[in-house]
Amino acid sequence: MLRLVHPAPAGQAPARPRKGRRRSSPLLTREESVHLRAALRNLARAYGSWSCLADVLGFSLPTLHNATHSSNPKGSPALALRVARVAGMSVEAVLTGALNAAGRCATCGHRAGDGRAVLAAGGGQ
Repeated sequence: MLRLVHPAPAGQAPARPRKGRRRSSPLLTREESVHLRAALRNLARAYGSWSCLADVLGFSLPTLHNATHSSNPKGSPALALRVARVAGMSVEAVLTGALNAAGRCATCGHRAGDGRAVLAAGGGQ
């Protein structure tokens, strides 16, 4: 059986989601949150202030404060992604804490300017 349905009136607002029902979002584990907080603190030092970092990341200052300084820190995967972009790292490096020393190659550990020549894999003597 075919039923005809009239279109909604022009001024009617779209239906709202029910109260009390929240979308589930992926959460970070405790260890990932610890590493994210450490990366945020290091970036805040690099940028000079929390407010400057908040501007660069595109988050509000209270959001960064809740992610780092509250008794129940709430970091999110979106924050981890933006931190990784700003720091020039991978998200995996931010969340696992695999931070390397400044000025060193992430794969071989070579420090730029120490006078050693590093041969490419498979070549050389």
